[in-house]
Amino acid sequence: MCTVTYLPLNGNGYILTSSRDERISRPLANKPAIKDNQTYKLLFPGDPEGGGTWIACNNYGRTICLFNGAFKAHIPRYPYRHSRGLIVLDYFGFETSETFRESYDFSNIEPFTLIILNRKTLEEFKWDGTNTYLIKHKSNEPKIWSSATLYPPDVIKLRELWFEEWKTKFNIPDQEDIIDFHLSAGNGNKENDVLMERKEFSLKTVSITSVQLSGNKINMKYLDLLQKNTCYEEIIIK
Repeated sequence: MCTVTYLPLNGNGYILTSSRDERISRPLANKPAIKDNQTYKLLFPGDPEGGGTWIACNNYGRTICLFNGAFKAHIPRYPYRHSRGLIVLDYFGFETSETFRESYDFSNIEPFTLIILNRKTLEEFKWDGTNTYLIKHKSNEPKIWSSATLYPPDVIKLRELWFEEWKTKFNIPDQEDIIDFHLSAGNGNKENDVLMERKEFSLKTVSITSVQLSGNKINMKYLDLLQKNTCYEEIIIK
């Protein structure tokens, strides 16, 4: 859950794409599936270890994406109350980020960042282990985020420059274009390229998940880079 890009689409749509950088010993994720809780439907790939997910969307056009850490790298203080991946699923039970911020119990949860998307709003929610922060972004401007737990400020800035350079190559980039960015952007340093690998820590980009909202549906493309397969799923918006 370590590199995330956002592209606005004409007609109140968007593409949100997440590269999941994880230890390769972690259990393989479950492919995306739709779950119905009678109030709304959720589409997400599942994390068997923590029971949650790093990216999910519902049938009202909302997408939530998680990555680890807040503003800077932190020292983990285990054990934590539960996996951060459960917070993604919990968020859908709240009407707004403000009510989530006021009502959710963040105690003993490891620092995290959520990217929260609706058709016309783009928000960034952070928990640093002590305080919460809600940042509202312009939804008509592309953006990239990199997790502070893996990438220091100079590398995060470098990745932003790669993204800015990539954007100049396209008039209107599509989902395949941004997935290609997640597969190829960098300068040849595998530790910090968007498709990353750090062998000494057994860490690498294990999957790429891209969510596109357009018209009355959301489609999710999931690339499992360990098993080398791709799957698609979609959810119809109410």
